[in-house]
Amino acid sequence: SIRDQIVRAQILVRDLCSAHDGFRNLLVVGAGVAGVTAALAAAARGKQVKLVDAETTPFALQRGIDNRYVGPFMYEWPSGFHDDQRYPPDDQAVWRQSVAFTPTLTSSNPLPASQLADDLSAWFENCLKDPHVVGLDCWLGADRQRVANFTVQFARRTAENLRRREAGLPQKPKLRLRLNHYVPWPDAIVRSGVTFAPDYVLLVAG
Repeated sequence: SIRDQIVRAQILVRDLCSAHDGFRNLLVVGAGVAGVTAALAAAARGKQVKLVDAETTPFALQRGIDNRYVGPFMYEWPSGFHDDQRYPPDDQAVWRQSVAFTPTLTSSNPLPASQLADDLSAWFENCLKDPHVVGLDCWLGADRQRVANFTVQFARRTAENLRRREAGLPQKPKLRLRLNHYVPWPDAIVRSGVTFAPDYVLLVAG
């Protein structure tokens, strides 16, 4: 569910930063609810974050779909809060206070998926103006195959370096992702030729 995506993304970033607070660069693959939430959570903790997606807008899987209604608590029946889709929930007796940069939804009823995408996009664009997430860049319209290949190579290099560390051997250098073309949403400026060497990759693509 949408709620699960939000909470799991925030917990994952929290625990990753707790386990290795000294890391600097994070690549998040997928600009849906989970990816955007994770990227914001990491940027709020001072990390340099690149959020990449093959589509040119965030929440693209929901966009343009008018015959599917969605909400963060649609699957919570028969719990008492299943009929109120506002998020974060107001009932502090049931839910603890949400963390900063939690997605905000104000409709008490499920929304058409396209409307949900529009509402979340407006919320996300507003978050990007906050000085606490200055380290977050959205690289949308990325080359799908290039990012996929890099993710596989990154996993292999990470596993190899773990084995080398256990054997007392020097580490191989971090891999660098080069994006030759991307659209820095929400701006309409197309740029190219930027490289990024992540310490971790979060793969949250749909």
